[in-house]
Amino acid sequence: MKYFYLILTISFLSCNSDKTFTAEDQKEFEKMARTYQTTYMEGAENIEEILAGIDSNIQMWENEKIWTYDDMVKFGPHLPKKIVIKTYNEQKLLEKNIGYDFVTLLYIGAKVTP
Repeated sequence: MKYFYLILTISFLSCNSDKTFTAEDQKEFEKMARTYQTTYMEGAENIEEILAGIDSNIQMWENEKIWTYDDMVKFGPHLPKKIVIKTYNEQKLLEKNIGYDFVTLLYIGAKVTP
């Protein structure tokens, strides 16, 4: 089994400089983040959808490494499917177009042979 830590910082570019947001905005952010997580857990078979759903300025922390969009382009086609046993999620919208998504997954990893 492996522990999977992911901090996903999502930044959206917007012409709207309004820093306030509604409860509906928070719910929409949570829904979007969880949809992304599900897509990501399915692995490389969804790489096009994964890449389409992230900003080119993204920074994700996974397995003690910061991942950029370019890293996802390079390594995304090799993402394994994760068989998730347990999940903890926390999504928080910081501004109308900036939020973070903290996820901890306990999953069964596939044995990799050289």
